[in-house]
Amino acid sequence: MLALALAGCDVTVGDAPSRGSPDGPDLGRSALGQFDAGPDRDGAPSSTADAAVAAAPRDRVEWRHPPPATFGPDGRTADITFEVPPGTRTITLFAQGREDTIYVIERVEDGAGAVWVEAEPPERPIDALDRTLLVFPGPYLSANRVAWGDVVATAMIPNNPSVIPAPGWWRVRLAADPPPPPDETIELIAQLETGPVPARGRLDLHFHFTDAGNWSAESAPDNPDFRQMLNHVTVLLRDVGIDVGQITFRDVPVIRDTIVASRLSRLLALSEHEGGVSIFLVGRIEDERGGPMAGVAGSVPTSSAIIGSGANGIAVARRFAMEPSALAMTVTHEIGHALGLFHTVETGTPYVDQLDDTPEGEASARNVMHPVAGGTAQRFSAEQGRVMRSSRSVDDAAL
Repeated sequence: MLALALAGCDVTVGDAPSRGSPDGPDLGRSALGQFDAGPDRDGAPSSTADAAVAAAPRDRVEWRHPPPATFGPDGRTADITFEVPPGTRTITLFAQGREDTIYVIERVEDGAGAVWVEAEPPERPIDALDRTLLVFPGPYLSANRVAWGDVVATAMIPNNPSVIPAPGWWRVRLAADPPPPPDETIELIAQLETGPVPARGRLDLHFHFTDAGNWSAESAPDNPDFRQMLNHVTVLLRDVGIDVGQITFRDVPVIRDTIVASRLSRLLALSEHEGGVSIFLVGRIEDERGGPMAGVAGSVPTSSAIIGSGANGIAVARRFAMEPSALAMTVTHEIGHALGLFHTVETGTPYVDQLDDTPEGEASARNVMHPVAGGTAQRFSAEQGRVMRSSRSVDDAAL
């Protein structure tokens, strides 16, 4: 679970954008699809165009499973190596450890010797404020930003235009706090996507219901508020070249109505989906001080490569944003995290994102990834859209 000591993945929302009609296009049954009866209902797109999108294969993916590594007394592993072939566009790294431990991908060196993630980045010296606000400041301030997480560590490379990784033998090092026992191993999984970044992509959405509000796997597809919320999400994603593909609905056990963000891992582990984004709708989410949160992502990006991991999805609080448009903004914001995006700015800190075309200052509030999003003009930037379409969770709609 990503848990920044600053703004985290919390977002306060206002109105969703309006494109065409006030509520966006009415997707109707053609988007929600036709459903099978039962606790886990699949929405298979019913129109010819949607079916073509849904049929896009994932045949440009390679996996790397280096031998498991152990941690030293300082909480760091030795270098883990694997080969990246020419033509690879995105490298997504995942590692899952034990509960009550924070993990991070602390160092990444590509095949040409360029270091994109490191504990002490020379281009950005770490100061006292960084060490106060950030659990692992080095990776977060590196050329390719990486965040830490509870139980699971993830990284997406590249996640901004300044990073151009080279093929060859890569070296990756993990770190943990507190240091795990010396005989405990951890496995790094690397997923490699080849080919150019698609101009359009398809993203599957997997909704999980926990008795929060009046939605369930049975009722949500025909609920007007749910359909309005989904319309808004679809418009925001479509604006940057991402079409909503298959939609599934599932009821999951209620753990408790109010969930502390740092304890969401058991809920997110209920996802059974390897692709797309798993979305858990809960009653209320609180930070460690009891403050309300609109939503939280399990990691950046989320770890759908590890089925049953504690960071496989996003959670959104129904009681924080009751209106469909406000809920849609939260869902879309957290989807952005799941696909590799960071906040445009961390409120009250010097930290901004690493994308050149996201707005700064007051204008930053008009971006979906601002930590306090409101108004009617939210949208993603073009570079944010490219990062999201590069994600392993987004299929190439043109294939």
